[in-house]
Amino acid sequence: MLNVTVTAGPDRAKFRVQTGNGSGPSEESIDEIDEYWSGRYLAATEGVWRILGYNITQKTPAVTTLPVHLPDSFHHQRYHRSNPSPTLSNLEHYFARPGGTFLDGTDRREFKDLHYAEYFALFRLQKFSDANVRKVSFFLEHRTAKGAPPMHVVQRDPSRPHLSRLQSVHISHGELFYLRILLLSKPGNSWEDLRTVGNTVHPSFQSACIALGLFADRDEAHFCMQEAIDTLRTPHQLRILFIHLLTNSCIDSPLQFWTEFQSKISEDFIIAAAGDSGQGCNKALTQLGLFLQGHGKHLEDYGLPEPLTRENEAEWELHRWSSQSGMLRQQVDAGVSVFNPEQQDIFLRVQQAVSNNEPLLMFIDGKAGRGKTFLVNVLCAWVRAEGRIALPTATSAFAAQLYPGGRTTHSTFGVCVLPIINSFLSNRT
Repeated sequence: MLNVTVTAGPDRAKFRVQTGNGSGPSEESIDEIDEYWSGRYLAATEGVWRILGYNITQKTPAVTTLPVHLPDSFHHQRYHRSNPSPTLSNLEHYFARPGGTFLDGTDRREFKDLHYAEYFALFRLQKFSDANVRKVSFFLEHRTAKGAPPMHVVQRDPSRPHLSRLQSVHISHGELFYLRILLLSKPGNSWEDLRTVGNTVHPSFQSACIALGLFADRDEAHFCMQEAIDTLRTPHQLRILFIHLLTNSCIDSPLQFWTEFQSKISEDFIIAAAGDSGQGCNKALTQLGLFLQGHGKHLEDYGLPEPLTRENEAEWELHRWSSQSGMLRQQVDAGVSVFNPEQQDIFLRVQQAVSNNEPLLMFIDGKAGRGKTFLVNVLCAWVRAEGRIALPTATSAFAAQLYPGGRTTHSTFGVCVLPIINSFLSNRT
């Protein structure tokens, strides 16, 4: 008789082979302590607890990332049940920094002259305590209009340098981008102080940056477009540049900008329309509108004129590939000639479904380098060569670049991604 007892664990198994019927007492001596030491193991949870219980990494010097936000932002405020007043962000603590002077090595410096990043590189914040009022290197913040209690400002140990940096802000964030530039360029005691240049309080952070000479005036976009025209960029490239300038808030008067450069931006369409500038500009506006849809915008959002005869996306897609039918057929012939049996079978099934106007739902899976992208590109080339529409999409813009004419799924079909993510997160919680 074979009696097997198996004890399974995460990383080992233990078994015993015993002869007989197993009814009598075993003559084998059992050392429970030895079995414990030889059979013990660390489970995943205990292993993680032991790893995180020790400082396995360190960063020298330490780096603090400082937030940048506009005055009406509530994202950086926190509330506590025990304290009804909100806490301040690091930027608001910077505005509330102490007055007077401090000793930086052998130099006597003033708090008002410190930039945002420099302030937190030299000082740290600590909760107020009466015991620290008269201590050396301890200063006290000003009280703010928000009613938050002032904190101690403690000078850091110079033997342990500390770095601070402002969080990155893209130029498309508008005023937030220009606020970050001001914080890097000048000290300030308030939002209004940052917008003050000389004795003039500017209405926006952007105008304050221009007054300080940190940026050129708003003719910069004109210089950019004119340089692209002078370097013989194609009209299609000029239209893409125009979209980037619009969506990144680089143009103050989009309608005036369009009026000035419309002949160059629409030149290829004007030539195709036998010199009819009205029809050519109308087609250019139609394409610009389609490009803006990929950014969730519309022509009317920028005050641009709507096309007089709106060409739907299907017609535009057919017109886009109609002039390339010969090249597309050559691509299909070259691709089919090197297909493996699986690719050939998939191609024929899709070809049959398209030719017979039959619905087909197909999922293709395979490891990297097996020819999935190559197969899809040949399929799209065949569909377009037949005068039909193929819309290759991907979940990311980077993946969509693998397919000619590819776009992201959410921009092509108008899928709103944020509600889907929120729904997924709510279901997880």
